[in-house]
Amino acid sequence: MIIKNLETILRNPHHKKILFLGKILHLSQDEIVKFLAKKGITAQFVYEDENIDLLIISSLLNPYDEEISYELYDKGVPDIKLERFEEYYVKELKPNALLMSLKLSNDQQRLKRLLQTKAFDDQTYLKLFKLYNWRGEGVFDNNENRDVTLSFINRFFKPQGVVNHTDIAHSPATLIEIALSSDNPELLESMTKIPNFKTSARKQEEWKPKNLHEFIALNPNISTTTIEYFLSLQSSRFDMLLALNAALKEEQQFTIYNRAGSEPKQHLAKNPNLSLSLFKELLQEEESIVATLLTHQKITKEYFSVIPKEYYRYLCSN
Repeated sequence: MIIKNLETILRNPHHKKILFLGKILHLSQDEIVKFLAKKGITAQFVYEDENIDLLIISSLLNPYDEEISYELYDKGVPDIKLERFEEYYVKELKPNALLMSLKLSNDQQRLKRLLQTKAFDDQTYLKLFKLYNWRGEGVFDNNENRDVTLSFINRFFKPQGVVNHTDIAHSPATLIEIALSSDNPELLESMTKIPNFKTSARKQEEWKPKNLHEFIALNPNISTTTIEYFLSLQSSRFDMLLALNAALKEEQQFTIYNRAGSEPKQHLAKNPNLSLSLFKELLQEEESIVATLLTHQKITKEYFSVIPKEYYRYLCSN
């Protein structure tokens, strides 16, 4: 019997007893029992040769469970894959209620299981991801953190060409790649919750990004909320990197300018979205900053009109 609509099956008054066969990774038995009980359905996880109305089969079956599945198939019991049940379960959940429940209970084990469920859309997944407690340890330092990290990478990493996905998924460098390439502001904001980790950088590259969060700061798709978070750190390194980011609004550019030394101002002078007001301010700085400004900025008629004549020579290199 081919089953096309799980929702119809679960609403069928004749399907009151469901048997789950195989290993269930993403939901607990208690969650399943409570969920189905609300629909007047009994969930079973051990076959006792009783009348079964529907069989839900995991992809992880032991030989004994396989034999049971064959027996029930011969009896005409309809079956569906566990993945389809998980999709239905997620569809029935109300995201806001789920998030509130997890915040109140701080049930990290349940949260971890849910994060490994592929049925959630990306927006809901990221809201759940922000609730995860890394317990002060690194992304691969324990089994729980590793599982959550891999769920994130497997969902959002889009490799180019032919690659060994297993090797890449287990590499922290893959998170760096996501931080650099993502155009999703919410995803990038969520990544600031990931425990920071250092990358290799040569000494002569003093102002190159050296850790995950610094790479996030370079991405022009970060949200205003993420920018404000990095600015709140009052870190000269983050100011230096953010100064180059076209996503900065004028007031954020001035926040950096007003507390910056020479180096961050040099970076602001290269910002591709520099405001006219700050352009004027930078024209009053030391000549090396002015030279950088006029070499890197796109000079429109409005911007040209405020440039002192003695600096016209720098425009030749623009």
